[in-house]
Amino acid sequence: MAIRFRRTVKLAPGVRLNLGKRGVSVRVGGRGLGVTTGTSGTRVSAGIPGTGLYATKKVSGAPKRASSRPAQVTAGQPMVAMTLEDAVATLGPAEKGLAFPAWWLAGAVLCLIATFTGAPGAVVVSALCGYMVWRRLNAPKYTSLEALRSARAHPTPEEDESVRAAAAKAEDSWTVQRDAGLYFMQREQPARAVEHLAKAVDLYPGDKRALVALASSEAIHAEQYDYAVSLLEPYLATASPDDDELDCVLVTQLALAFVKKGDPGRALEVLNRLPLRRQKLSQPLLLGLCVRALAKHALGQRASAKRDVDRVYAFDPDFAYLDEVRRSIGEAAV
Repeated sequence: MAIRFRRTVKLAPGVRLNLGKRGVSVRVGGRGLGVTTGTSGTRVSAGIPGTGLYATKKVSGAPKRASSRPAQVTAGQPMVAMTLEDAVATLGPAEKGLAFPAWWLAGAVLCLIATFTGAPGAVVVSALCGYMVWRRLNAPKYTSLEALRSARAHPTPEEDESVRAAAAKAEDSWTVQRDAGLYFMQREQPARAVEHLAKAVDLYPGDKRALVALASSEAIHAEQYDYAVSLLEPYLATASPDDDELDCVLVTQLALAFVKKGDPGRALEVLNRLPLRRQKLSQPLLLGLCVRALAKHALGQRASAKRDVDRVYAFDPDFAYLDEVRRSIGEAAV
């Protein structure tokens, strides 16, 4: 049986403080029109009293959870990281914490109420809101994120140690570790990027696949093939690459890790999960064909490897990973 808690306190005419399990909000207005602001954002509602007709509009607050599936994944080294970075940047749910803009707005409203009405309750709650804003602004997670995002805007060798120090201040925050990993990706330091992305993977409470894809890509780039396999292999049994491009990326990354660590036979077994016979190939499937060509070439199946390469070229002659595969199997570019 779910237990609910809600309490409404009248602070002044037309002003109510709502207390509940999910947070605190303040409503200003009457039955026909009102504004509610709290920890989940600000909402305006309007209606016709006595008719049951009303409308609400959320004007600020946290965005809805975005899908962790990238719209398109391209190939690079071995994949262009920015597409996966976009997926990771929209991961949810956000870490638990207080939305300090909402507390600031609630405090400002209550200060105005206290000034014009002298309501003692408004003064107390306004002070509480101010304290919550101060606490959030000085929290290690918030200060670390500000430092990391500033460093990511201008990544330089001088910023490297400050980024590591900022990440160390909030080791229990997946968002801080993610941003530190993205910074070192910009700096083309894959080993350090993996160090922080691995922590983000461990800490993230939701669907980890986008973070795993990003961390494994950097691990392969850093030649940490065993770690990449350990990250990716648990997803193989439940992956649905026929329906989900992110699963397709995970399977392809796992096969590439096996190729890089010298086990092309296992790579081909993994690649059998991909729908590579489709006539219309997505970017992850093109990457899968490239990885299959590498695996076949390593096993001496050179004619079959060339057919995979030719198929990729026919579908997309500018595919980013194609030239690297051609060089690896000793085929001159067309």
